[in-house]
Amino acid sequence: MNSKRKAFQIFSDDIFLVSYPKSGSTWVRFLIGNYLSGNKYDFTNSHLIIPDVHYNPEQIGNLEKPRFIKSHYSFVPEYKRVIYIVRDVRDVAVSYFFHARKYSLIDKEMRFRDFVLSVFGQDKIDTLLPWGNHVNSYLENHENDLLLVRYEDLIDDTYRELARILDFSGLPLQQDKVASAVESSSFSKMQRMEQNQIEQFEQLVNSDHSIKFIRQGRVGVWQEWFDSELLQYIFKMHGDTLEKLGYIRFDYNALSEFSALKLKLVELQQINEELEVKILGEIGKKKQFKVSLNRLRKLVKHLRKQRYNLREELNARNEKLKILALQDLIC
Repeated sequence: MNSKRKAFQIFSDDIFLVSYPKSGSTWVRFLIGNYLSGNKYDFTNSHLIIPDVHYNPEQIGNLEKPRFIKSHYSFVPEYKRVIYIVRDVRDVAVSYFFHARKYSLIDKEMRFRDFVLSVFGQDKIDTLLPWGNHVNSYLENHENDLLLVRYEDLIDDTYRELARILDFSGLPLQQDKVASAVESSSFSKMQRMEQNQIEQFEQLVNSDHSIKFIRQGRVGVWQEWFDSELLQYIFKMHGDTLEKLGYIRFDYNALSEFSALKLKLVELQQINEELEVKILGEIGKKKQFKVSLNRLRKLVKHLRKQRYNLREELNARNEKLKILALQDLIC
């Protein structure tokens, strides 16, 4: 443990809100904080209600039990009760890109593609494990009490997910308070609060105010940013974890068909090359067989046109299958 982890004593009934950065922990803190405080949770008192081990561990000792504590650390054995918030890594990457720009962690001119390929998840802007390793560090350790909360499920039914969190935490469930906390923690209200308290919250003061801390919170925004190359990179890095969490589904039959068609394309390209050799051979023998040059030219033109059309068709099918495999069949 580093010095910040040693700055407070951990008790077995402490509840840690853990996530990879930009996965929705701020929203969950607002939901729980508003429930606990009667909708008085905001940016200026967040450290007093649900402190962050990375910024204000000194406040943790002042909390009443059960204590809710935010952390981005990968698996910590001492965290006996964990609410792990997970979000599709593709949306995480987009959110982290804007976060990195807001806090000048990357050059403002850096493109999203370069951020994903050379910075994101590679210890360049944080000291965390890559997303998949971070998630699995908790999912694969079954000794501790763990509640998995998907960001997308929070978007789908915030009331239900907050009720799950409260039940896991052993807090009494008061339906009117849950509904009120959900309403008070809407994105529009958090955005207005950010704007009003921007000079009072240390983490907001020293940042680019043109980039919002509370952004859109949309699910699937990655589709506006990722091309097939970036998708392949993410699937290579985190595909197993994405599938485990239900974010993608590999259709192995479709992928087998895709592979078979790729082999067929190679086979047809070989046939085309053989046709070229044959045509050239016919041209070379034109005197021996007294084949007219015009006829050979027409034959060459016809075969080349057929080959061109065939390649265009195969390339189109190949591209279509590639897109389907990456975006529709792996969804």
